[in-house]
Amino acid sequence: LKTLRQWEKEFKAATPDEEIELYTGKEVQQVVGSEVYCGALKHMGGGQIHSLNMLLGSAQAAQSLGVKIFESSPVVEVNYGKQVRVRTAMG
Repeated sequence: LKTLRQWEKEFKAATPDEEIELYTGKEVQQVVGSEVYCGALKHMGGGQIHSLNMLLGSAQAAQSLGVKIFESSPVVEVNYGKQVRVRTAMG
């Protein structure tokens, strides 16, 4: 959180016209939907995401909800409804 506060100051000084906001506590939990994070910095002028970490986190969250993940199984159909059903060539 200390680092995020410093980044917020630096980013606001460097790009005063950009929307930059620090979220903490309940604010960040509301934004990301998790109690794991103590803070988050929103910078609407730029950003990036580590796609592998995002994928791994999404997979972990899905597995915690009972989703079974099968590698090397190309998806041929996805049906959205109360439940999402994903069909592969093998079922």
